[in-house]
Amino acid sequence: MRSGLAASAAVGAWLRAQESSGRWVAAVCAGPIALATHGVFVGRDRTAHPSVASRAEVSDVRALVRDGALFTGNGPGACFELALALVEALMGRERAASVRAPMMLV
Repeated sequence: MRSGLAASAAVGAWLRAQESSGRWVAAVCAGPIALATHGVFVGRDRTAHPSVASRAEVSDVRALVRDGALFTGNGPGACFELALALVEALMGRERAASVRAPMMLV
């Protein structure tokens, strides 16, 4: 049974619009299930929480996977790295490093 974002026709329409226009999409934890369910970013590298990996059709279980405009994280612990990857993509490596430093990430 589908639930949440995966069950929403509006989310499916939004994801298809994002993909077709080349705009960015980020999904974390179980969020990539919606990508698989709505048939978007097919064949693209992505990750998800190990407990939903088969339903999310993941290619990797690393904390963070970027494939073009698609950014995915495998769980809440990956959110900082995902956010920093977005900062780097938007504003460059230098800016991401300046944001990262005071966050005291290891």
